[in-house]
Amino acid sequence: MNKGRSMSHCVARLRWLALAAVLAVLAGCGGGAGDGDGPEPGGGWIVISTPTADPSFTDYCNTTYLAGEAFISPDWSHCCSGSAEDTGVTVTWYNASTGAGGAASQHVDICYLFGTPYLCNHTWSAVVPLAVGLNEVRVTATDPGGLTGTDEIAITHPEITYSLSGAVTTSAGSGLGYADSAITLELDDGTTTRRTVTSVDGSYRFSCVRDGSYVMTPSSPIDYLFVPLEHRPTVAGGDMGGLDFTTDAWFLSGQVVDQDGFGVWGTIIEVTAPGTQYTEMTDLSGMYRMALPNGSYNVRAYDPYGLYPVEPGAQIIVIDGADIVASDFLALR
Repeated sequence: MNKGRSMSHCVARLRWLALAAVLAVLAGCGGGAGDGDGPEPGGGWIVISTPTADPSFTDYCNTTYLAGEAFISPDWSHCCSGSAEDTGVTVTWYNASTGAGGAASQHVDICYLFGTPYLCNHTWSAVVPLAVGLNEVRVTATDPGGLTGTDEIAITHPEITYSLSGAVTTSAGSGLGYADSAITLELDDGTTTRRTVTSVDGSYRFSCVRDGSYVMTPSSPIDYLFVPLEHRPTVAGGDMGGLDFTTDAWFLSGQVVDQDGFGVWGTIIEVTAPGTQYTEMTDLSGMYRMALPNGSYNVRAYDPYGLYPVEPGAQIIVIDGADIVASDFLALR
């Protein structure tokens, strides 16, 4: 299968040459870098660049994510609301092996040349379901005047794959997510190791998992004791859920404010103890929140750029079976 583009409409060569300079700016210079060409007289192009620009590849996932660039219509584009509809181009995908197809998501930027706005960087993306075996996928860009571009890719999907999921929580049932504490899950099949992180609610999911036996372990820069220490799932033709972990931990939270009482974003909160060194950044309101096991911790706050001091320089915080709220700092700026 050859990658390329097919042109289905022609316009007069002289007309194109006369308008070429204007169209290069106002029509977005062909929609971006692509293969180095802009839309040719009376035509256009589209390219698949993600996950590869090669004509074929193998994907074990049941769906594949494709993305790339497309042309901007020289006759139908309008500038500049910021909507991809301004390009005058519609991008669709079709999997000949399954008979499924649909519209791709599209995005376009507004660029400026000597203060004049024009459309640029017309990109598209699509999630395409795959069948087991060879999948011949074509993407097509079309404008209302009949200008088209196509690109094709052959995707081999060797087998149906599955998912493993669960949650990491405190013993009280609160989720440990990336906004609270950094929990990494590792999935090892004896040959390769994959990693994912928990969401805000503590949930996690591995997708595209092949049949086989695995070892799954959680880890964190905070010295949690996880129960169980690991899971050993065996995937055999189906998804597996409920692969949960718990740990005894309680939440330390507070705020960094300035002399006027306004929250200070971007202040680093550093927690150290034997076996633990963890940092977190305050949010837009100056708040921070982290889960810690029982123990004594040295907690300090500082500006990562050294532009202002923070008081107190450090606090000794003892976690003993309960949350601690309002461990606050003052930014002198």
